[in-house]
Amino acid sequence: MFVTASDIIQRMNSAITNAYVENNESSGDAGFELQRKLPDGSYRPADESEIAAVDFQAKLKQAAEIIADLNPDQKTEWAEFQRKEGNKYFENGDFREAMDVYLTCLVAIEPQVSNSKNIGGNTCYDDTTNSNQGFPSEEEILLPVLLNLALCAMKLGMLSKAEKFCNYAIDLKRGKISAKAYYRRGKILMMKGNYARAEADLEHALELTNNDGLFARSGSEVESERIAIIRQKQILSRLIQNAKKNMQRQKDAMKVALSGDTLYPEKKEILNRKNKPYAIVVDEFDVTCFEWYIHMISRGASKILKFLGDEDDGDDDEEGHSFRTKHLKYSKNDLDSKKNM
Repeated sequence: MFVTASDIIQRMNSAITNAYVENNESSGDAGFELQRKLPDGSYRPADESEIAAVDFQAKLKQAAEIIADLNPDQKTEWAEFQRKEGNKYFENGDFREAMDVYLTCLVAIEPQVSNSKNIGGNTCYDDTTNSNQGFPSEEEILLPVLLNLALCAMKLGMLSKAEKFCNYAIDLKRGKISAKAYYRRGKILMMKGNYARAEADLEHALELTNNDGLFARSGSEVESERIAIIRQKQILSRLIQNAKKNMQRQKDAMKVALSGDTLYPEKKEILNRKNKPYAIVVDEFDVTCFEWYIHMISRGASKILKFLGDEDDGDDDEEGHSFRTKHLKYSKNDLDSKKNM
């Protein structure tokens, strides 16, 4: 129904490619693309989001032109037709295109006749009037369109935008008594991690399922809606329980971290040594700087004697004490011997 910049460029590029194929030639880089002008006057290829924005603007402009000469009833009919077209895109999984089509419905749903009254300097429209008076029914078009927009945005991961669509729907007179509107917003809030508000919305949605007279729904439809809400509440309950458990685990971990009982125990032990304030850790033994100094002198002397050939093959000193220089470990007798020097 709508012609966008992407459609025009695609058709032109297809025509160019077909022309080259007919002449048995390669098209190479020949073709057209949408470009964006930068502040310095240069151009760059438009990205996907920019192309989508241009296409959507074209759709809105064409939608406004289409309904410009329609009467209120025809606008309602056109908006309903667009809603059904959007449903087709949604069923096929094309959520972005469905959003664009749903948004064009809003162009036709805007009030077109001045059946209004002035309250406090503000113009207020009476939304209880029907489509024959120029006001499309919110129950039939506007509310479902907003909820469908919220669902599309949720499927695309645009949760903040989805929540806003639900807020717009709930602000409507019929939206305030719509169980589906509160159910959808509750599900979106749950996905955003706002469990408290989600729980309140789902609880309110469950209460509203008893007030189905205004929407003239069948008993089976109401019952399926109740089942969906109850199931979502059960999922939310599990998420809340898991969140509480995770929070408690984090609190316990922080207590352990701040207590200092298990983090770096060897450092805490060194700091508490009053008789060796400058002790350092060498494997499993603590030695003072003086002991370390004596050990290094002994190692140097041992190397010199070995080089001169005046040292025995073993590593024992004259008192039979040994050093494990590879891992910088002392025997207990070594430490006692050095302390008595």
